[in-house]
Amino acid sequence: MDSELSNIGSGEYIDYKGKTADPRQHGGIRAASLACVVEIMQCLVITCNAVTLVDYFLKSMHYSVAHSSNMVTNFMGTAFMLTLLWGFISDSYITRFTTFILSNVLQISGLLMLTYQAQNPNLQPPENKTPSYVQALFLYVGLYVIAIGVGGIRSTLAAHGADQLDQTNKSLISSYFSWYFFSLCIGGLLATSVMVSIEQKYGWSTSFTIMVFVSSLALCTFVSGFSLYQYKRPSGSSVTRIIQVLAASIRNVKVSTAGC
Repeated sequence: MDSELSNIGSGEYIDYKGKTADPRQHGGIRAASLACVVEIMQCLVITCNAVTLVDYFLKSMHYSVAHSSNMVTNFMGTAFMLTLLWGFISDSYITRFTTFILSNVLQISGLLMLTYQAQNPNLQPPENKTPSYVQALFLYVGLYVIAIGVGGIRSTLAAHGADQLDQTNKSLISSYFSWYFFSLCIGGLLATSVMVSIEQKYGWSTSFTIMVFVSSLALCTFVSGFSLYQYKRPSGSSVTRIIQVLAASIRNVKVSTAGC
């Protein structure tokens, strides 16, 4: 059997029907490559938000430079901290595929909210005034819905792609992550060059609309491999196992002390 597809057999991987994955039909380089393609689009959206939202908060929402910078810092920090939570969920309860779908839908929902706000004068503050309570609430809800989605995307996409390959083939896994990092760089390059230029020339409404389209295209591309993927069964988080080991160790110490 081709080593690229030989990682199945213990029942750890299943197909979309819930049956043990067939190495001749599921997984492999073609399935893993979809993750790299999706990463280009996702990185474009995420990086574009990271590098341009300060300008949006400053010029459209009329926040101060310090406040705008702090908002973006908190947004990005929240997004990447939530990768821990999403990683725990995808390891313990649902597949990485499902986690990515839910996260991408959340990201699109948040982007739609920001797009609507950028197009609706009633949701934008007058010149030289900061947003009202309702305007700020709409902005923050949209922003942090995106952050929740980004956390799930970042915690699952790379791992889902790696799940498609033979885990014992180290050179293949190394090659995959090299291409994945290359895809990440391409997405970042497009975000900081093309998307920034579009925002400067055509405005925030167009920029957000393009990000909604790109994120939706990424979701469709990812879902297109639904029947091709192999899915790793949720088997519990390593964090849970570590806590269980520590708890057992503490109990053993108490028993040993009592016996003395």
